[in-house]
Amino acid sequence: MIKKIAFILLVVSALACGTWGYLYLTNLKRPTTNPLSVLPDNCYMLLEARNFHQLSEKLNQGNLMWEELLKANVIKQFNKTIQKTDSLIYNSANSNSFGIQSVFVAVYQNKKTNLLAAFNLTDINSNDLFISFLEKNFSAKKTSANFYECKLSDNTFYVSANAGLVMLSDDISCVQE
Repeated sequence: MIKKIAFILLVVSALACGTWGYLYLTNLKRPTTNPLSVLPDNCYMLLEARNFHQLSEKLNQGNLMWEELLKANVIKQFNKTIQKTDSLIYNSANSNSFGIQSVFVAVYQNKKTNLLAAFNLTDINSNDLFISFLEKNFSAKKTSANFYECKLSDNTFYVSANAGLVMLSDDISCVQE
């Protein structure tokens, strides 16, 4: 009887340790930097969406507020970038490998209107997959450590990707700051 109880306790403790280990290791793979913490506080508008597809839908749903925003050239260019990114991510085999968490977009008004988007990848180990996605689909060229220049047919944007945190903007100074 004592042997059965000891065996049951051993099995239960092994299951508990295994579960704890799994949860601990899963938590280590998540990015630790919150995208909101890297966005400067002086934005006049902040958008949040679950992913690029939802952001693209929000920007193109025909809402009067979005229609007014799309009249600004910087928003119109950003919208093209978002639509292209959304379609490439949706159709890419790699996109399942580097899942994207909530996307935050901040709009700033200094001397000109700037946009800065930030999001986390679901796994910090998928950073290289995301960079190869940029290189393949946007002809990304590394300009310095963790900074990439990406090109669309009529637009250039800049990306910083480090430890699962990704920031992108059409103004390199926004990304570097």
